[in-house]
Amino acid sequence: AGVVRVESLAQLFDTARVVAPPPLPAGPRGGIVGNSSAIGLLAADTARAQGLKLAFDPVDVGPQAGPDEFAAAVREALNSPDADALVVVFVPPLAIPGTAYARALREAVVELAKDKPIVSTFLAAEGVPAELAVLSEDGAPTRGSVPSYPSPERAVSALAKVIRYAAWRQRPQGTFVRPGGLHVEKAQEIVRELLSAEDGKTTVLSDADVVRLLGCYGVEVVPFQVASTAGEAVSAAAELGYPVTLKAVDERLRGRPDLAGVRLDLSSEESVRTAYRTLCEVSGEVDVYVQQMAPKGISCVIGLQDDPSFGTLVSFGLSGLVSNLLGDRAYRAVPLTDVDAATLLGEPRTAPLLTGYRGDEPADLAALQDIVLRVAALAEDNPEVRSLALDPILASPEGAFVANARVMLGPTPSRPDTGPRRLRPITAPGD
Repeated sequence: AGVVRVESLAQLFDTARVVAPPPLPAGPRGGIVGNSSAIGLLAADTARAQGLKLAFDPVDVGPQAGPDEFAAAVREALNSPDADALVVVFVPPLAIPGTAYARALREAVVELAKDKPIVSTFLAAEGVPAELAVLSEDGAPTRGSVPSYPSPERAVSALAKVIRYAAWRQRPQGTFVRPGGLHVEKAQEIVRELLSAEDGKTTVLSDADVVRLLGCYGVEVVPFQVASTAGEAVSAAAELGYPVTLKAVDERLRGRPDLAGVRLDLSSEESVRTAYRTLCEVSGEVDVYVQQMAPKGISCVIGLQDDPSFGTLVSFGLSGLVSNLLGDRAYRAVPLTDVDAATLLGEPRTAPLLTGYRGDEPADLAALQDIVLRVAALAEDNPEVRSLALDPILASPEGAFVANARVMLGPTPSRPDTGPRRLRPITAPGD
């Protein structure tokens, strides 16, 4: 949403010193200039750890360099087309007062007037020292001022946050799109009908109602039936067509490989009877799902959840215990643009598994993106949908197939404002 996230009040002010006054960096490449190789290396290590790129090796003018030589190195770095921002580190030599270096640094920055942010560790001062400040008419530091930090780590960390924010401002925002084949009025009728039946209370929809609602937005669940006896399971398999899969009704068993709540690739009546018997023993229930076998693929999950700050969020990630444990999910606020939907799919750390990792055939990302946009449209049209999970979706070269879905309805949440909670892109009018 364009928010710069910080972990403490100190980081908040550290970052604000880079953002105000401008400019924002044009890219992720930073240069480092100083008179201490040790502090320069600390700054370089922090930059790499923060995911920044070094425009060139840290420049060390040495502790014996005078103010003019120090300022000349700063000018050269600012003039370099390879550097989008600059970190200046300064340890005071014994013979010359630090104020002379500060004056030389400030004059070099003002003289070149480059649109590149600069941070420093000047004399370990915090804030904008008077020697490095360019004041406006009201006495506040303005463009050309150089903020200082007590350590290179704090200086580079603040700069890294601003570089990431600038990248968000510069990236394409895309256009808001809605897939075809949506039946909005029919879906809203279903939602009103179900909520009125529950007297407006929060309710988890039945399987049949989930299929009805998702069908209004072109999201098809792989055909299935519920069987309560081995004979019903065999009849359902014959009607759906072999091969089939049998699943326990309890979601906890389906999501736990060690509890074996799923039987796959059942291609005969005898295998269905055996699978039904073993599933009943594991679950302690007589009901099981009988479902057509979808093409094998990577298991993914697309979800909706309500957030008090950002409204409805669409989430995406790979499903499974490991992804859930690590919280490997990406999120976007509704409504979604085409760029939002595309970048959402590539954001989880496990996303390379979908694009042919280690030579595998890539999954049909266009089919996944279409489901994301349809789910976002459902959320936009029906704020009563308080949560939704399509889990798993089997993504393969043949397409994306929803094997299971869960939807919860509830009263429309009250909002103090409307619209997506996101900052304006850099190209917005009046920016």
